[in-house]
Amino acid sequence: MRQFSLAGLLRVRDLEEQRAAVDLATANHALNRIRSHRLKTLALLAETTVDVSGAANLAAAAAARASAQTMLTELAMMHNRADQETQDATKAHNAARAKSLALEKLQVRHAEAEHASDLRAEQSALDEIAIGGWRRGEKGVTR
Repeated sequence: MRQFSLAGLLRVRDLEEQRAAVDLATANHALNRIRSHRLKTLALLAETTVDVSGAANLAAAAAARASAQTMLTELAMMHNRADQETQDATKAHNAARAKSLALEKLQVRHAEAEHASDLRAEQSALDEIAIGGWRRGEKGVTR
């Protein structure tokens, strides 16, 4: 049986696909971590009560609110960036998988063709054995 001539390229494509899968997992993990942090921050801010019984408290509350808004804006930007990176990683993984899949299909076709060739050779050998036996039997028979 002949070896699949593109076996080396298939191994490279498989490695590329594995690398793309790792990148996708990393991007998904980062996105989930940022999403979780953002949700926790929103929950903490929602639970916060403000005592505005004086000018100093009002100024502190305004500063805290501005700081929280800035932090939420930064978290939203980080989320958007992480989401884009996840989308890019998904596209890269899908492309790497498509390349691997095409070669895997070629490898299956190659294996099927080789198997059919082996079966034809085996059948040919069996036919030759059968014909040889028939001829030997025919020579021993007189008419």
